[in-house]
Amino acid sequence: MSERKEATAKSAASGAAGVPSFAERVRRAWRRRVWFHELLCLAQRECALPVPPGGEEIGATLVMRRATAADATVWQESWAAKVPWYLERLKSETEFCWLGLVDGRLAVHCWYNRGPYRDPVLKHTFDPGPRGAYFGEGWVHPDFRAGGLATAFNRRIYAEILPAEGIDHVLCYYAADNIPSVKLQARFGFVETGWLHHWRILGRHCFARAAMPAGREQVAKVAARSRAKDPQGIR
Repeated sequence: MSERKEATAKSAASGAAGVPSFAERVRRAWRRRVWFHELLCLAQRECALPVPPGGEEIGATLVMRRATAADATVWQESWAAKVPWYLERLKSETEFCWLGLVDGRLAVHCWYNRGPYRDPVLKHTFDPGPRGAYFGEGWVHPDFRAGGLATAFNRRIYAEILPAEGIDHVLCYYAADNIPSVKLQARFGFVETGWLHHWRILGRHCFARAAMPAGREQVAKVAARSRAKDPQGIR
């Protein structure tokens, strides 16, 4: 077998085994460093809305508290690399985090920011308005997913905790082709209020307001187009 044929065979075998081929790695690098576009949904939730039922059993064992610098050890298991950044964020007068622990282990955390928030990755400012908070990060430990933990956590967040913080609505964003996020936010009562085109061109982030699409058909089209171009959903 010639060297070229052998390399081609190895590339095909790698692709079949789930290892990206050279061409695929080049394409991903292009999207990350040269050109990338996505449609972002802006969504808002009123804290007064009820949270869907579920998670009653695990909710009874869930211990929730506002994160402090003393929680650095709690983050070590899953977020060791981010602990210094988390501790720095806790020094902010506007940003805060709530933790959910089960049997002493960190099971869920959510970060919020009062008033305008400058996203450090997107380089874009999200403004939830008066008495609003920007929901910038949410996470559930893999060991506790699909057990109703997120529902139990959010029920107390929206019914008790955020109102006690003086917050009556929450703003977030997610990619239009991220169907799990679309479904999750809709389940918890988030309503789409706007759309943003997001481009990353030679490392620079650019944004432009987009007209509200006509229903979920537009999201389905975006998702289908995204999957066709990138079946593995690489970002």
